Amino acid sequence: MNSKIKEQLIARDGLRCSRTGKEVSSPDELYIEHIVPKSDGGSDDLNNLILVSREVNAHISNRLIGSAAGAAILGASLGGPAGMIIGGIIGALLGKSVDEGGKNG
Repeated sequence: MNSKIKEQLIARDGLRCSRTGKEVSSPDELYIEHIVPKSDGGSDDLNNLILVSREVNAHISNRLIGSAAGAAILGASLGGPAGMIIGGIIGALLGKSVDEGGKNG
């Protein structure tokens, strides 16, 4: 995403994480995320974009890595599209547990 979009989101939401409400001191501490992921049909429209803190962004990244790893492992072992679907579901669950673990820690 470009800096102009980030400026528009900051003008709309201020210098705070949309997920936690925590204020940050610099725009560099905020990352643009989609509410509805593009992979699920979400758009780059401002109404589908939020700003999140570095910590929230890291949790989102961990969840995505978990999904991809699960898909790769099971896809390789089961083969074909069924393996990718099952792997993606298990990977998403693993990623979700990483995300939730960060909330408690």
